[in-house]
Amino acid sequence: MSRAGSSPAPAVRIAAGLLVPLVAFLAFLQTLGNATEALAVAEAMPVLWVLAYAIWRRRLEPVGTTAVAGFAIALLLTIVLGGSPRPLELHRAVFPGAVGLACLISLAAGRPLLLIAAIKRRDNRPQTATQTTLDTPGGHHALRVVTALIGITLTADAVAQVALALTVSTSTFGVVAHIASWAIIGTGLAVGVVYVRRIRARLQHNRMSAPRPEPAQPTDPAAIPRPQSAAHGADAHELPT
Repeated sequence: MSRAGSSPAPAVRIAAGLLVPLVAFLAFLQTLGNATEALAVAEAMPVLWVLAYAIWRRRLEPVGTTAVAGFAIALLLTIVLGGSPRPLELHRAVFPGAVGLACLISLAAGRPLLLIAAIKRRDNRPQTATQTTLDTPGGHHALRVVTALIGITLTADAVAQVALALTVSTSTFGVVAHIASWAIIGTGLAVGVVYVRRIRARLQHNRMSAPRPEPAQPTDPAAIPRPQSAAHGADAHELPT
């Protein structure tokens, strides 16, 4: 069995990424008795997961590289600042904030990220289903709406993380920050799934109800006039002698 075929399901990776940091924070908070150290360990868990997955696949994705670099910078700043938990807390908002703002800015510029990505994929792989989505009436609008949903959801999550980092204690942040992410991202994901299903059902209904062209009727060969040969035409115009 190939490694690609035996890779963990996306749902398993998402669940691990959400649950492991919270469980680790609560466990190490009781063991170490220091909220900042517990937060550092908890935030390191997803990074270690990304590294382990990259080693297993022998490839580090750009998203994984960004996550590793972001955590390393936050941890270094925490050490430099004498153990301040603020960099570790604020770094949770960097990735969702960057992606969310990028989506919103692309909408304001009239070039939605998902639409641009779909066009590039269509150009690289003309035979994929992306071409059907783009060529279907309403496909561009649907990609704009989904881009907006992603932008609003991730930006809201980043704002919530920053607000919590500036207003609550580290021990409270380690718990509430994860719950806030689950609530915000879960709501955005649910809205997106409902919208995509409605769009797919509408597009399928439009394709089913579209009038189909009538098949061409066979033509009677006897009804087709036969062209006369040049010699025959000439004989027809000759006068009898």
